[in-house]
Amino acid sequence: MITITDLSSVIDNNILQDLFIQRNDTISSVSKEDKKNLKVLHNKQLQTREKLEISLDNLPNGFKETKKQITECVENHIETSKEVDAYFSEKLYKSGVLDGLALMLESKKIEV
Repeated sequence: MITITDLSSVIDNNILQDLFIQRNDTISSVSKEDKKNLKVLHNKQLQTREKLEISLDNLPNGFKETKKQITECVENHIETSKEVDAYFSEKLYKSGVLDGLALMLESKKIEV
């Protein structure tokens, strides 16, 4: 059986990166179904944001600095979460490409 290690000697990270960028450009287009799904997620996000803002607005006036720090921490957490998601999405895509290639080569009994 062909392993990912076998393929990594043939396909380097630059090739995978180029494939990822090309595919990412294609996937980035938003379909009608995407818009529908994103609208639901966006509404959920807005509701969560509104609840947070209401909670922060209910803090006594002496806690303005605390409110600012909490807001900054939440925003930083969201950005970091997005970066982590992007990292794992790219890793998953590249692994999927290698798995797909290994499967194709194995099915054709081609030696690497």
